Formats: sequence, C-alpha cells, structure tokens
Amino acid sequence: MTNKWAGRIGDSPIIGAGTYANNNTCAISATGDGEYFIRLAVAHDISSLMAYQARPIEEAARLVIMNKLKDLGGSGGVYRVSIDRETCPDV
Repeated sequence: MTNKWAGRIGDSPIIGAGTYANNNTCAISATGDGEYFIRLAVAHDISSLMAYQARPIEEAARLVIMNKLKDLGGSGGVYRVSIDRETCPDV
C-alpha cells in the first residue's frame, strides 16, 4: 500500500467500522478510507439505520456511504447482506 505505515491497522478488522453483523439487521464488510470509516462507525451506522428507522439495506448503505462518508471527505464501499439475504454490492 502506498504511503501507509508498515504494521498499521486499517478499518476492516475494527468491529463497527469496517466489519459488523447483527442477527436482526445485516452483515457488513467494508473497504476504503479507514480513518473515516472509524470516525463514522460506518458498518454499525448502516445496521442502526435499518434497526431504528426501518430503512432497507440498500437505502441505509447509500445514505452512509454516499452522504455521510463523502461529506467528511472519505470514500469507500461496503458489501452487505440483509437478514433476508438481500445483497447490494454496488455501493
């Protein structure tokens, strides 16, 4: 990886930032600008929007990735699977 410190920890292994699963909502795996994923707890936020606002998985992911993450200057994407096995790998 260019310009990254050797031995650094990215966002992917951090529960809530790059990885999250909840039996009542979804499972998320993310990649992108890790610092922003950590700040926003992206994976957890997507699950929370589904749980607390009853948003579909695609809508919740788009809101977090395309709005919240981009507003901070970050970029990335998530692979997600809802409890209904709905997948939407395009965000």
